[in-house]
Amino acid sequence: MAIGVYITFRILDIADLTVDGSLCTGGAVCIMMMLSGHNVFVAMLGATLAGMLTGLATGIFHTFMGIPAILSGILTQLALYSINLKIIHGKAQGGKVMLSMETAAYGKAVAQFSISVHASGEYNLSGYVACENKESAELLEKTGDGLKKALELSDIRITSLSFVYNSKLDLTAASKAVMQAKEESSGENGAQGVSTKKLYDTAKIFIGYIQKGEGRV
Repeated sequence: MAIGVYITFRILDIADLTVDGSLCTGGAVCIMMMLSGHNVFVAMLGATLAGMLTGLATGIFHTFMGIPAILSGILTQLALYSINLKIIHGKAQGGKVMLSMETAAYGKAVAQFSISVHASGEYNLSGYVACENKESAELLEKTGDGLKKALELSDIRITSLSFVYNSKLDLTAASKAVMQAKEESSGENGAQGVSTKKLYDTAKIFIGYIQKGEGRV
């Protein structure tokens, strides 16, 4: 932001405060595109274009409407507050699944998945699986292709999935987090974009993946 203010004030000699809002706009666009499954470089390009559009709006206010430069920037900056919230609000088009379990083969395990809906209707999944045993986490990661294929059969694409090791895994705390997530989900009154069935299918697929690794399926 400091660079943006320096360029406008010192180099272009224009009192432009657009950067106060456009900085957040670029960040919001980049994050939401990455959560939707876009490549980080594509997301950064989208953020750059969004920032350029905010500057274009300020330019139109100043040149075509005759509004002073500093006021034009302030108008754009104020408008971007609502626009940025609208961009981030797209995050509501998603859902979250949390599971906690203890198995003979893998020991204690906790999984959390976030599912978002792409504009094309494609479901994207990101999340993590935590195990109390390092060997279990490594084994699940090695057999992760089976989980990926099973999810793809249900039209769910994995964008980011981590398998982590935590020797102090607390299933009691994890269970409380699961119940809290269910309460928050039910409190949204169906406003989220991912259907309950899709969340249920994701949980069912993951449990089947664990059972298969134990030789029970």
